[in-house]
Amino acid sequence: MGKPVKIALAGINGYGRNYLNQLLDNSEALGASFVGIVDPTASLSLRYNEVVERKIPVYDKAEGLYGDGIDVDLLIIAAPIHLHLPISAVGVENGSNVLTEKPLCGAWEEAERFLELEKKSDGFIAVGYNWSFTSVIQTLKKDILKGKFGAPKRMRSVTLWPRKASYYQRNNWAGRIKTDDGAWVLDSPANNATAHYLHNMLYLLGDSVTTSAMPELLDGRLWRAKKTENYDSAAVRLGTDKGAEVFFFTTHSVKDKYGPVFQFEFEDADIVLGDDSEIKARFKDGSVLNYGNPGVEPLKKLTHCIQSAKSGEPVVCGVEAASAQTSCIYALQESVPIIDIPGEKVVVDELEEGNNLTWARGLYESFKDAYENWRMPQYDV
Repeated sequence: MGKPVKIALAGINGYGRNYLNQLLDNSEALGASFVGIVDPTASLSLRYNEVVERKIPVYDKAEGLYGDGIDVDLLIIAAPIHLHLPISAVGVENGSNVLTEKPLCGAWEEAERFLELEKKSDGFIAVGYNWSFTSVIQTLKKDILKGKFGAPKRMRSVTLWPRKASYYQRNNWAGRIKTDDGAWVLDSPANNATAHYLHNMLYLLGDSVTTSAMPELLDGRLWRAKKTENYDSAAVRLGTDKGAEVFFFTTHSVKDKYGPVFQFEFEDADIVLGDDSEIKARFKDGSVLNYGNPGVEPLKKLTHCIQSAKSGEPVVCGVEAASAQTSCIYALQESVPIIDIPGEKVVVDELEEGNNLTWARGLYESFKDAYENWRMPQYDV
């Protein structure tokens, strides 16, 4: 297996728990060595005592990690959105490869800085859109690039995921446009929980396994039912440099869960993700090709980046590929007003003490209808 890849993890709570568990439990099997943690709230972790017992050094800031002379082959960043760029910059400046969680960042100006940082790096900056790293999506993308389905015509994806009050209370930036000190977050369902599914469509339309199609915002609608700074529901229609039209629908202000599901129309086949979570290509001659479930490799991005750190091979989802989603989100935020859903349409269900579910009447039906009919939602407020 060669020398283990020396890994440091920035952020061990929240989503970072997934990386922490892997690194504490499976480092040897992964071909890795867990050499450090960056997290000012590390002591809140349920496994903090184990970290101390194993004498894994913990730092409040990435500068402290490198200042102590710790050699890091791969810096993993599971920190808040507005910290992705500054922590990545510290990693690159100290010669580390970087895997930062999705989304890439908030504002387009930060994406441009990320692109410059990537050019300066002697290694890679990977962005953790896990599906892009999976064998399912990689096989599908290679078949698209080969022209197996003919030219792309249009794509649609919908994800309706309820989120209770606790989701927005878990930190001080959830549902925010900027932090208190002015850092871009643009936290929303489109730029956090369901960002995968917007990125995935643009990624599959990219000209190579390391690029995405660049979007042009044709139409956007933003709504807010919850008491948040940013929107909680979005409908987007995009044009792309591949000529395909893209529809993306997402919300946290519904009572019932639906999706993710998608349909991609090509000249010779439809590619669908249905309720069974498997991606299938249905050809016009009636034949079906099953690519499988991209969710069965939940941390493929981690093993991919460990292997790339060893081999020096490029990663499939880097800054360039991930920046297409950022471009769309920033254009949407800058050009589309947020519409407050009137109180008579807003329902607050008291599910448990201090953890209510706020949802909007008719939004679920409107978004499903829009998805099924390839159009923007007809949601009157």
